[in-house]
This record gives sequence, C-alpha cells and structure tokens, in this order.
Amino acid sequence: MNHITFFNKSSRKLTFQQKLKIAVKSIREKKSFIAEKVYEAIKTKQVSLHSFEQLSAEHFLEVRKAIAESSEIELPEQYPPAEETLSIIENKLGGFIVHDCIYLCSRGSSRRIALTIVHEVTHYLNTDIWEEELTTKQCEIACYRDEVRSFLAEEAFAKGFCLTRNDVKKVHEKVTRLYPEYVAAGENTKAIGYVFSSFDTPRL
Repeated sequence: MNHITFFNKSSRKLTFQQKLKIAVKSIREKKSFIAEKVYEAIKTKQVSLHSFEQLSAEHFLEVRKAIAESSEIELPEQYPPAEETLSIIENKLGGFIVHDCIYLCSRGSSRRIALTIVHEVTHYLNTDIWEEELTTKQCEIACYRDEVRSFLAEEAFAKGFCLTRNDVKKVHEKVTRLYPEYVAAGENTKAIGYVFSSFDTPRL
C-alpha cells in the first residue's frame, strides 16, 4: 500500500521523521520486556509507522468513522483531506492503528510519539487475544480490556519498571474516563478484574 504525503512541507515532514527516529531509538534502547517486543515488531516490519499526512484512502475512511463515533464530528469526505481536516484529526487522535499500519500525530514530542507507538503496537500484538475475547465477552468489555492492556504497556514503558496495583487501578480509571461507551452505566470496573498487558504470537 502506498502512503503519500499530501502537503509539500519538507521541513515539517523532516521534523516528524526526526522525532520518529528518536522515538524508535528510545524504544530500542529501553531495557524492558515490553520495549523488546515493540521494537521487534517494528524491526521485522510487522507494523509500519506513518504520520496522519500519509493516510491511505481506505484508512482515512476508518479515521472518519472513529472520530464520528467518539467525538460526533463529521469530517469532510474529501480525499486527500484538506489541511484543516488533518488538523482536526491530529487534535483528536494521538495515534491510530488499522491492521498493521500505525498513524501518529506529528505534533507530539519524540517521547509522546514513543509512548503512542508502544500503545498502538501493543494493540497489534494483542490482536489474537482481543479477537478471542470478542467471541466470549460483550463487545464493549472486550474493547475495554484491549485499551487497558495498551495503556498498561504504555505506563510500564514510561516508568521503566513493574507497575503497582495502584498504577493498574489508575489505568482502569483512565480507560473508563476516556471510553465511557465501553462501560455500562453504574458498572463497577473493579468487578471486571485487573488486566495485565500480555502478548500473543503476532499474526504473520
């Protein structure tokens, strides 16, 4: 699949590429299980990393759908998207994954980009677990657990060591706040159980 940059802004693109390079390097140099798994997925090209300016037509439709559902904002159908549309996308999304393609906000710092990469690659590595949960649990709870896994991986990467029970509790609270649609009204998220980040064999 070809990914093109819509606007001829070499300096902006270079800035993103520089930050991306620093972000990937920080993941490579991090001594942790999660960092090793994430970097391996990048190194072996199981996933590809792009800016939102490189959205394919098919994936732009997925982004429009996601923003409409989460923010009730209808983005223009025009493709390639106008710069104003891209600005809205980057304001609403730090990262987005479609299959093995990961899109990143170009405005973030290299540290923020690294954390987003960890988050999105964790989604990819946990695809098999998520798909299995979809068949055995309510869709909303399966999606909730998937987000918890990715935020736990992100938090563990940021801290550089194991998370405490309080850290895990805060992640559950964060996911509940960010994705209220995944939690039924009045539901006790503690009853769902603590979910720790785990990795299955990535799809080939």
